[in-house]
Amino acid sequence: MFNSVLRSNSKLITRNNLLLRQKSAYRYLSFKVSDKYKLPKQNSGAVEGSINDDLKKPEIDYSKGGFHWNYEKIVSAALIPFVSLPFYSYFVLGNLNIDPIMDAVLSTLILIHVSYGYESCIVDYISKRKFGYWHDVCKRLLQAGGILSLYGIFIMETENNGLTNLIRRLWTAKSADAEENR
Repeated sequence: MFNSVLRSNSKLITRNNLLLRQKSAYRYLSFKVSDKYKLPKQNSGAVEGSINDDLKKPEIDYSKGGFHWNYEKIVSAALIPFVSLPFYSYFVLGNLNIDPIMDAVLSTLILIHVSYGYESCIVDYISKRKFGYWHDVCKRLLQAGGILSLYGIFIMETENNGLTNLIRRLWTAKSADAEENR
């Protein structure tokens, strides 16, 4: 068994082991929060360097910067025909049965569109410069939620009849109170 003593200067030492009695084997107990969870210190005005420093050109990243706006526009433009497809199917063709692939594409486009919106909120309001670690946590949570939602779309498309059928069943469902009053 360990015979441990907590000294007043917060050093934890084991008595029975002679090797641990050396000064290099002291372990300090700390009740401080890790530095990575703290908000980083901000420079005044967020200015780094001086006027005479060269401008650092950012590396080109096609998934960030102004390029992601093009992807968002493509997804938003693709949503228009896919959202109108169930309405066309119901009002013109007389039924709400659309192709399962089209229904899966509609569900996935809605998920991508919502993910872009939430990512914009994270970038705008939980900035990496100000919040550091927590910005990355929020983005990872968004990615995990997106993966879980893709799995949910897969289950909904394979075991049920998809998103449009789910919306139709929810729209035409009778409440429990209405059934009791009959």
